[in-house]
Amino acid sequence: MEKIIRLIEDRKETESVDFKLQFYAKECKSDMIKDIVSFANCCIEEDKYIIFGFDNKDYIFNNIDYDKIEDISNYVQLLNENVEPFIDFTIDKFKYKNTDMAYICIRKTNTNRPYMIKKDFARNGATLLRRGEIYIRKSANNFIASRADLDVIYDARNQIKLNLDNVFYKVTLKNGIEKKFLWGLKIGLINNTNMNLSIDSGKLLIKTKTYNISIEILFIENYSEWYTTSIMNIKDSPFSILRSTQSSKVIIFELSEKLEQIIKNNLRLNENPSIEIILTDLDGNNYINSTELKSM
Repeated sequence: MEKIIRLIEDRKETESVDFKLQFYAKECKSDMIKDIVSFANCCIEEDKYIIFGFDNKDYIFNNIDYDKIEDISNYVQLLNENVEPFIDFTIDKFKYKNTDMAYICIRKTNTNRPYMIKKDFARNGATLLRRGEIYIRKSANNFIASRADLDVIYDARNQIKLNLDNVFYKVTLKNGIEKKFLWGLKIGLINNTNMNLSIDSGKLLIKTKTYNISIEILFIENYSEWYTTSIMNIKDSPFSILRSTQSSKVIIFELSEKLEQIIKNNLRLNENPSIEIILTDLDGNNYINSTELKSM
C-alpha cells in the first residue's frame, strides 16, 4: 500500500501507472483488455498499476462502487479468451482519504512479450479489438505497437537484467551462539537468454559527495534476516540462474561502522548515495545496474 499511496501522491501517469475515476463498466471491457495488454507489453521491469477512484489532474477522489467489480475469475477468463499468452494480474480494493478505491496490478513477471489480441472483439456490431493487434504503453498513453516497439520487445527477450531495491537492511549471520551483523539488498535477476548463468563474484559501489567505495559481495541468497555460517560464499559456490527464468534474491555484504555512519548521515541530509551493483559470471561478463539508496 505504501507504493500505491506514493503513486497517488506523485499524481503522474507514466508507463507504469494510470488513474481512472471509475472502474470499467460492463460495456467497456475492451478498454480493460487494451489497458492490461498495453502495460504488459511495456518492457519496464516493475509492477504496473491501474488505480481507480482518483483523477490525478484535478486531485479528485471518487468512491468506487464495489458491487460493479466482478469476481477476478471473470476477468481472468476474459483475458484468456481474448489475449495470448497468459497475463498475470491481480485486482484489489483499498480505502484512502475516506474513499473506496481499487487497483489492478499487472505483474512484472509478465515477460513473455509480445502479448497479442487473439480474436476480434466486437460489441453491438462494432469491432473494438482486432485479431493480431499488439498494444503497448508509452509515456501515459496506449498505442498499437510499431516495428520499432517490437524490436525493443524481442531484444529484451535476449538479455540478462539486474533490478535493484533501494533499501539496505540488517542481516544476522549466526555461528552457534556467536552473531555477526551484515547488510542485505534485494535484487531481481532476469535471464531471458537460452544460456544458464553462473555468478562467481560481485561488488557494490557506494558513492556520496565525498566518498567512492567498493565493497565485495559475499553471498547471494534467498531473502531472510538471519543466516547460518553454512551459507556459501559466491567465490566458493557460484550462484546459478537457469535460462529463461527470473529469480528474486538478496546480496549480502559487510559495512564498516564508519561507512555505516557516513551513509546514515547522508540519508538524514537527503543526500541519497548512489549504489551500483556489478555481478560477474564465470566467463567474465559483467551485469550492472544502479539506483539511489533511500534508507537503511
